Amino acid sequence: MNWGQGIAIFLAIFVISILAVVYKAYQTTTELVAEDYYNQEIAYQDEIDARKRGRYLERSLSLLVVKEEVIVQMDSLPLAEKPEGKIRFYRPSDSGLDREYAILMGAPPLKIPLSDFRTGPYTVELRWKEGGEACLAVLEDINMP
Repeated sequence: MNWGQGIAIFLAIFVISILAVVYKAYQTTTELVAEDYYNQEIAYQDEIDARKRGRYLERSLSLLVVKEEVIVQMDSLPLAEKPEGKIRFYRPSDSGLDREYAILMGAPPLKIPLSDFRTGPYTVELRWKEGGEACLAVLEDINMP
């Protein structure tokens, strides 16, 4: 084999490699965390304040997986009123797996079928209003079985 054939083989392998990378790039999906990312960024200080107000609830919020259900319970809530809120199960890798449920704070535990979720990590966000101000409690890296 001479050096001309070696160069031709090297260029052929290089071109095939580049084409493989381009093909793989087209097969990969990328999603934004949210469609209105910039608007959320502008209002981020409100998010920080809501999280400060709701931090006390993070210690009393728990998720249990019993049989085929995910049970969301809140222990010893010091709320004067029993506001309604929303609990969101956020899946970082696939927005199609996000789930949101209405919840009445201080009511009996919320039971959600385990079949609503896929195996893997979720971030749980509980939002409600207390005294007219938004509150947020977050549980991160919850692994669903």
